[in-house]
Amino acid sequence: MKKYSIKQQITTIINAAIFLGFLGLTFSMFMNSEKTILDWAMLILCLAIFACAVYYEYLKYLYQDALYTLNFLLDPEAAEMKYQRVCRMDITKNYEKNSGIFEVMLAMEKKEPDKVLKLIAKNEKKFRSSVELLIVMYYYQIRAYLMLGNVKKVNQVYSEAQAVEKMKKRPNLIHYDELDGLHELALGNKKKAYECFKSVKVSKMNPKEIIFIYSQLANLSSGEEKAEYQQRIQALREGRVS
Repeated sequence: MKKYSIKQQITTIINAAIFLGFLGLTFSMFMNSEKTILDWAMLILCLAIFACAVYYEYLKYLYQDALYTLNFLLDPEAAEMKYQRVCRMDITKNYEKNSGIFEVMLAMEKKEPDKVLKLIAKNEKKFRSSVELLIVMYYYQIRAYLMLGNVKKVNQVYSEAQAVEKMKKRPNLIHYDELDGLHELALGNKKKAYECFKSVKVSKMNPKEIIFIYSQLANLSSGEEKAEYQQRIQALREGRVS
């Protein structure tokens, strides 16, 4: 399993090239200058800008590492520790202010539906700031209410989510067959739920997401098929799937 996508690797390389180019140009201009007070001031300013850029890239790296630990290494405790480190190091507290999404994912992995709903309520303004985050909010609300056995709330949120699902250019942050499967599961329609989960294309999902789908399919099947899904889940947990 790759820690970073090709796109992320290319972005990192480009950023590194820009930073090094900026640093090289700064020193080149300074060495060719008359070393006046203004030249020294410009050097210090450019170095400060460079330091800030590297600092924020490092924070971004730490955050991506926390996400990788949660989604690929399947270790929510370690992921939480890494995320808390990011928040401690972030002097602007930007990550802490926008902590809703990551903490919601953590709470869901720890099977804490009440905490999921509280975090969403606390950060609802953030979740409603874009249609992409809105559908993510609906997804986790539905899962939380399903865990709590609150069918009425599942139906209510699912109805709101359908408005996004029916959009011509709907966001692709979640899998809508999965959303439909969760709704059918809440209604007790196990056969329809199975068909929905079976339709989810797991090829573009991370291990955490795949395990959830396989878990639903295992719960909704029996015999050899159930055993097969359980084996796949175990393989993902042990990192035996590349």
